[in-house]
Amino acid sequence: MLKMNLVAVSHAIENIKMSQKLRVSFNSPQSGYMSVGLRAAGGRELVAAVAHKPYDSLRDLIVALGELLESDAQQIVKWNCEPDELDFILAAEADTARLNVVHYLNHRRSRRTSQEVFAVQGTKLEVCGAFWKALREMHRDIEVDDFAGNWRREFPEAEMQQLTKAFRDYKHQAETREVKAVESGSER
Repeated sequence: MLKMNLVAVSHAIENIKMSQKLRVSFNSPQSGYMSVGLRAAGGRELVAAVAHKPYDSLRDLIVALGELLESDAQQIVKWNCEPDELDFILAAEADTARLNVVHYLNHRRSRRTSQEVFAVQGTKLEVCGAFWKALREMHRDIEVDDFAGNWRREFPEAEMQQLTKAFRDYKHQAETREVKAVESGSER
């Protein structure tokens, strides 16, 4: 069984300002597993080997990121690490987004024994953008990596197209708001 590798994780998770960038990585899938990496400044890092079942986690993540850009509703993505499990909890308020990762010892998902192992906060563009870039990199290599054969699920193409549109729309709106703010400030 694959065990999750938690690197430089402390019991007291601090709020990390996004001026300290979030980096996300997905390694090429192998035999129904792939590695997901999260890194933030200050040495915070999480690397986990995740399984393709029973959850459709990659699809769920892509959908959750799109929802996060379009609303402030909290999104939870479950990942199976056999026997461990993780929740990626994505929450937003206005333009700010937060990712908390909660580790469970097994599929029973007991809150009593769960532990927050990673947390980062930034703008929606920063948090969603880090994931979007890593997902696009993975998508570019799906044929070379025989993604469907190695992940044992198809890449969620339609959901990725929707996320790309939502990300670009949100980015355009944010840039427009920024220009208007600068223009209204210079009129004074």
